Amino acid sequence: MKKLTLFTIHALIGLTLCAQLQKPLGDRLYLKETIGSGTHFNAGFSIHFISKDGYSVAVQGVYETKEAHTLPKDYKGGTFGGIFGPPSTTLITGGVLLGRVRDTKSKLIRFDLRAGINYGYITRPVKFRPPEPSPSYGFKLFSSPNYDYDMEKKWFVGIVINPTIDFTFTRYIGLSLGLRANINPQEIPLTVEVGFLIGNLRGKIRKSK
Repeated sequence: MKKLTLFTIHALIGLTLCAQLQKPLGDRLYLKETIGSGTHFNAGFSIHFISKDGYSVAVQGVYETKEAHTLPKDYKGGTFGGIFGPPSTTLITGGVLLGRVRDTKSKLIRFDLRAGINYGYITRPVKFRPPEPSPSYGFKLFSSPNYDYDMEKKWFVGIVINPTIDFTFTRYIGLSLGLRANINPQEIPLTVEVGFLIGNLRGKIRKSK
C-alpha cells in the first residue's frame, strides 16, 4: 500500500505539472463523500466552495481507523469478537482547508491543491493485562477472554494535506481521486481517497465555433 501511495503522489504531481490549466469561471458549492485506504481506512464528509477567482474552501469531518499496533499477538476476541473485530486505533477529526483550483481546457477535470488545519482526537487500546477473575470468565460476549485493556483518548491539532483531481462529467454529479495526509503528534494516516461529488460543480460547457 505504501508503494501505491507513493505512485499516486507522483502521478498527481505529474498530471498537475503537465496539464494545460485555466481559472474556473463562477462560484461553486457542493458536497463530497469519501472513502480511502492506505495506512488506515477512512471515511469522510465535506462541504466545498470554489470562488470564481479559483480559490477553494473546504470544511470536512473524517473518520480514520486501523488495527492497533499495541495488540498482543495472542489476543483473542470474545464470543462475538470475530464480528466486531479486535480493538482499533481510531482518529476522528474536523478541519478547514484552503486551496487553489485549476481547470483543464475541457472543463471536465480540475485540480484542487489544498491544505489546512484539523482538530480532533485519537483513541487506542493500552495497558493490556490478564483479565481479572469473574463469574463470566471464559464466556465473554464482546471482550477478550485472555486480556483486559484500557482505552486511551488524546486530543490534538494537526495539519492536513489533501490534493484532489475532480472529474465533473456532469454539472451536478462527479467523482474525485485524491491523497490525504493527516500530520499530527499522535499518528500520521496516509490514504488514497475516492469521492462522490454532488452540487453545483461547474457551468455549461460552450462549444467553440
